[in-house]
Amino acid sequence: HGVETLVSRLSTEMDVSAVEETDTMDTDECPTEVSLHFSQRVLLYGLFTCLTVVFHQEPSSALATASSQTGSVQLRKPVLTKSVKKVMAHVVAYGGHIAYLVSTLLSDVMNNDPQIVRYVHSSGIAQAVLGMLMAVDGDSGNPLIPPVGDLITALPNVLAALALTEDGAQAVFDANPFPALLKIYHRGKYAMPENRCLLNDNTSFIGTGLEEIIRHTEKLKPLIIEAIVASLNEIKEHAESLSAREKEVPYQETDSLMNARSALIQYILNA
Repeated sequence: HGVETLVSRLSTEMDVSAVEETDTMDTDECPTEVSLHFSQRVLLYGLFTCLTVVFHQEPSSALATASSQTGSVQLRKPVLTKSVKKVMAHVVAYGGHIAYLVSTLLSDVMNNDPQIVRYVHSSGIAQAVLGMLMAVDGDSGNPLIPPVGDLITALPNVLAALALTEDGAQAVFDANPFPALLKIYHRGKYAMPENRCLLNDNTSFIGTGLEEIIRHTEKLKPLIIEAIVASLNEIKEHAESLSAREKEVPYQETDSLMNARSALIQYILNA
């Protein structure tokens, strides 16, 4: 009963983190604001880590499928469904590292048991994931996706899993989260000097994930290609804007200008 104990404790901690009601960026079943102490975030990280490890490589035998300990059986339980949806609905409060673990858990469970994909969509989990992907900050216009490399590289895998079934692929097609996902390639929030989350091979992992979606889900190919072209055009616009600033008279070498150059270099390398 180890898994059930973890899920039960997770549910308790998620309830503790909920405070007063609000109407911002919530799903119907998550109408609360979230406030976390550091110790709570650490505990939730540990609980989700344990569940992710347990669900990562489950045997596919009929005996294992019938077990109450499998990820698909546990995910169908209201307590885990609610917890997953709450993290995605309040991704800024819970943070990118916890959202990464939840994303990995979802990908693993759906890939191990594609029959769960229908439930993920019907229960509102998919809606919460897609909503998190497409949410933007009202002031800056930046995506709300936290600038955490592990989370960003995991998102294409979640989208691929959500599209494992024909109905799932249609739901992803209708939502079209790809333009929002690719904004991270050319937003300062995710680039040097402000953030290092896209350094190393992280951008190539995203590209590989999108390539896998194209390979396995032909329906989504046009959307991904259109999003890539739009992303490249936005990078071009950034370059033109920077060029215009450098031609201003009188010319001033400011920190803002130098930061814009650094960011543009990374945008181009990302592409």
